[in-house]
Amino acid sequence: MPTFVRGMVTWAAAYALGRAVAMHRAYTAGLEERAVRLEREREIEAERAAERERARIARDMHDVLAHAVSVMVVQAEAGPLAVRSNPERAEAAFHRRRQGERWTEWRWTGRRWTGWRRADRRTGWRRADRHPRAGR
Repeated sequence: MPTFVRGMVTWAAAYALGRAVAMHRAYTAGLEERAVRLEREREIEAERAAERERARIARDMHDVLAHAVSVMVVQAEAGPLAVRSNPERAEAAFHRRRQGERWTEWRWTGRRWTGWRRADRRTGWRRADRHPRAGR
């Protein structure tokens, strides 16, 4: 009888150990699958956040450019009146416009928002300093 009991205890221990290993492997596989799914979801959310940020920047730049164009239209419409009332001042204003002072200002504003600037024509766009100075 002791041999039979020893055999049963050995069999039960081997069965229990096998079940524990199988359960641990299933648990580990489930954790790995969850980690892969969470990583994929995190990447998708990062892409969505980047898209939302690009849309926000585009809206902001649209607003600024629309305002700049509105100012130019008002100046162009007021030009004939200014020429008649104060020709020197009107000429100076048109000269500044031709020189592109405002364009440079708006360009730097856009670069500060987006964080990008053109290095040169050969290398294309590259990341700008976080706080560029105008006229740099």
